[in-house]
Amino acid sequence: MRPLALVLGLGWLVVPLVVIAGGLRDLDDAWLIPTERLRAMLTSAQAPPQRWFLTVAQGRLHDLAELPQLGITAGCGWPDLHGRLAWERLGRSLYREDQARLEVLVGPTWRVGCGVGLDQLDLGESEPRRAFSLELRIQGSLPNGLRLDVWWPLTEAPTWYGRQGLRRWLRLDGGGKATVWSVTVDVTSEGTPTVQGEAMLRLAAAGALGLRFEPWSGAAGFTMAWRLGPVLWRSSHLVHPDLGTSHRWSFDLGGGS
Repeated sequence: MRPLALVLGLGWLVVPLVVIAGGLRDLDDAWLIPTERLRAMLTSAQAPPQRWFLTVAQGRLHDLAELPQLGITAGCGWPDLHGRLAWERLGRSLYREDQARLEVLVGPTWRVGCGVGLDQLDLGESEPRRAFSLELRIQGSLPNGLRLDVWWPLTEAPTWYGRQGLRRWLRLDGGGKATVWSVTVDVTSEGTPTVQGEAMLRLAAAGALGLRFEPWSGAAGFTMAWRLGPVLWRSSHLVHPDLGTSHRWSFDLGGGS
């Protein structure tokens, strides 16, 4: 792609992409089912739970070489304390967006805590744009094996998200030894909710195949997972009707998140 076309294209990307492509912008959104639940479906009931995890993920947004994605997440947990540290980058050279997040939750069954973050957008200007974020976090177990996650933003979204920029507000997930699923609600800066979901079916002793869908934007695709000993490999292949295909892969070691 020629430099001028790339600049114009990425200038368009900064705001409208989050409007018409929903949460497909972020690596963390490639899989809606928590890694911990998926690993439990693919692991023997006798296997002891791990208190720590490390995840490395990479991908390419809308199959554009100029928009590679890279992310690293690490965390640990005890009965009454859970922590998570994550970093992610989208793009390079003319467009580069970085996200850093730290999350701490306390409590046994119902956990309460907060998440702090720093977002940065670099368009080759003299000074990158930065935005600080703070959110309230609630996580708890419900009857029938369900789990609820709530993110309550206490700060405004970064300006480059635009008025329609999406942020996660709620996730409900469930399942057992044959199927797992998750439904999430994202809310725009104007307060409009959007819904998306993922469901996975266990096909082998250590493998699963799933469907990832976002009804309001028309984006959909499939996800796969395979457990190789302590390593959980996942892939996500999503197609947007206007923007094309996004491919992501991740490797998780430990207990998942």
